Amino acid sequence: MSNAQGKRMVSISRNAMKKDTCKLILHKFRQKEETVGIPYEGQAAMPDESIENNYKCRDTFGRLVWTLTPADNTDFLYLCDKVLPLSPENPDFEFVSFFQVIEYPIGCFIPMHKDSADEYDTATSLIALDEDYTGGQLIVDDIPFSTKTGDMVSFNYSTATFHGTTPVKTGIRTVLAIWYQTSYSNNPVFSPPTEEEETTMKETEIEWNSTL
Repeated sequence: MSNAQGKRMVSISRNAMKKDTCKLILHKFRQKEETVGIPYEGQAAMPDESIENNYKCRDTFGRLVWTLTPADNTDFLYLCDKVLPLSPENPDFEFVSFFQVIEYPIGCFIPMHKDSADEYDTATSLIALDEDYTGGQLIVDDIPFSTKTGDMVSFNYSTATFHGTTPVKTGIRTVLAIWYQTSYSNNPVFSPPTEEEETTMKETEIEWNSTL
């Protein structure tokens, strides 16, 4: 079952995100300190409330994952500013519910599955942040995708569409995963930024760029 309403789609946009932006996101991901010992209930991380909106930990599949929710008004808004202009023109990609930067080491993969973390999700996009690896092929609805840095694969009905990856054979595969919702599927958890938030976004971009 899905709350999506748009026409079903699976697409790939080549070079959707600039390589410099991918490099910057990777840099920030690697700078982010990992929190060790976060408990899991099944496949769901249960971080402490003090970090639940911005944390990095290793999941049950062995992936290193940086999670950002709308309650984090700096890094989350920066990523929204970079991602929303790239979103497909489909009503199921209305606003972002959360981001994850996900690192797949050698041997790591995720089996074919349907998203179930949030029943209100309507669509998903995955942006390749690097390409120096073999294996780790993304498969969506039986369609295999070979991606290069900056390529974006998007699909709606993500809670009703099987997708997964093959094992990484060499190198490390890193992606930016984006989950979307709509006003129909849920009360918006992210609305267009206010003037104050616009200022925060600009200041955050300056801060991010200054780290390189």
